Formats: sequence, C-alpha cells, structure tokens
Amino acid sequence: VEMLRRGNHGVAMITGDNALTALHIAAEVGIINAKPSSNSSKPTSLSLRAKDDGFAWEDVDTGAEHSPLKPSTLHDLSASHTLLVSGSAFKAAAERVPGFLDHLESITIFSRMAPDDKEQVIRAINRTGRATLMCGDGANDVGALKCATVGVALLSGFGAMNTTNKPLVSIEDQARISALVPRVTLEEARVQLEKDRKEYAEAMEKAKAQNKEQSRLHVDKIRQEIEKETEKIVAEGGNNLSAAFWATYNVMQRQRLEQQKKTADRGGAFAAYVSSMAAKTEGLHE
Repeated sequence: VEMLRRGNHGVAMITGDNALTALHIAAEVGIINAKPSSNSSKPTSLSLRAKDDGFAWEDVDTGAEHSPLKPSTLHDLSASHTLLVSGSAFKAAAERVPGFLDHLESITIFSRMAPDDKEQVIRAINRTGRATLMCGDGANDVGALKCATVGVALLSGFGAMNTTNKPLVSIEDQARISALVPRVTLEEARVQLEKDRKEYAEAMEKAKAQNKEQSRLHVDKIRQEIEKETEKIVAEGGNNLSAAFWATYNVMQRQRLEQQKKTADRGGAFAAYVSSMAAKTEGLHE
C-alpha cells in the first residue's frame, strides 16, 4: 500500500464489513492518509448520510453534521478528511445526486457494499478515464475483478503466506526491484501502445493474405486432380458427358476421407467415433 501511494496511485477499500471495522483496518494497513484537521490530533472521518432534503457528511466520532454533499467539492474535502460511504448511502446518492459517480476516486472507504455495488464503483471510476486495479479474495469480488483494468484474485492454498507478519520481500529488495523497473511516462506508454496496435494490424493482414493464397493453391490442386481424373475415366472408356461429374465426385470423396482422418487424428476418441458414424452413412447421399 505504501509503495502504491508513493507511486501517486489512489488507494481505497471496498468491503462488505461495517464502517468502524473498515476504518480500523484501513488505518492498520496505511490506506487512510487524510491530513489532521486543525482542532484534532487525528484525521477526521466523515460518513455520508441520507436526509429527507438531500445528503450530508457527518463526523463518524461525534455524529455532528459537517457539510452537505456536493460532488464538485469532494476532491478538496478528501484532502483533509477520510470520506466513508456505506452501501445504502452509495445506492441512494448514485440515483439521486447528479455527478456523484464521477468523483468516487475521492472516497477512501466503501463499507457494507454488495457485490453489485463493488462492480458499480469500478465501472464508474473506469468511465472517468482512470485505470483501476481491484484486489479481492472472495466470490463477492468477482464482478468487480472482471470490470477492473487489472483484477488480482487472492487465492487460498498458500499456507501462512497471507497471514505471516514477516514480509515476503524485504524493504531493501523492494527498493532494488523498483530501481530495475523502467520509468515510463504516459505519453511513452501511448506511443508504445499505438506501435503495438499497428504491428498487430499488419500481422493480421499478412495472415489473411497467406490464408487467401493457401486457399487459392488448394483450389488449384483440386482442379488439377479433377482434370486428371476426368482424363483417366475417358481413357477407360467412360462417357465424356458424365466423366467430369464422376471425376469431381471421386476427388471430393478422397478429400472428405482425408479430412475425416485428420479430424480423427487431432480430436482423439470422440472425433474418431464421429468419423466412424459418418462412414456408416456412406452412400446415403447417392
């Protein structure tokens, strides 16, 4: 979390737990980063509450009303306060307050969130043009994981790796790894992306041209086989009128049998069974 914040990434918590539990855990892991207010030794946490005449932020500790909800002021408010929104308040504000979903990056903690609520948060932040990384460890996180630019699923089965207090990577190693990672500006990333897209498009066009040429060669090969088969049937005393038909029939039969064999070789027992069933129906088309 500290390295993400040092890299100028916004870090927030979206959880199904209640607000006080979420605040405690956020403080423990360093997600809360609001500056202390002028008359307090600790940052003030504000929770959004729905009222009859709108929405207001209130102090989590005292319950006193702080200010009405104005989406345009969320960024400035988050600079000196930890903003917390519950699932019920989130749903109501998303429906009734225009522009609320456009400023969710200013909210630090989302508590009592249902799976659909988590997904809506990620989708809303994505729509603002930001890149999102969602980290989740449960089935209720799947929707949000799939919507995020990067979804990181924490799986079980790693013993004490997820619970040990000993860091898996030392601070020194973290610094050394960070130094090895090249610094790339947004403009450089865009240039590289455009280059990759161009190369991909060129590769696709080349593949299409190759497939087209292979198809043409295959058709020419079949045409030559039909011509040879026609000459063979005529040489054996066949009727000129029907020779072309039977030549085409014989060549296509051979092509069909070759294709059946290839399918059986590639597909194993099931494909072989299908191929044998097709063979049993041999002659029905005649």
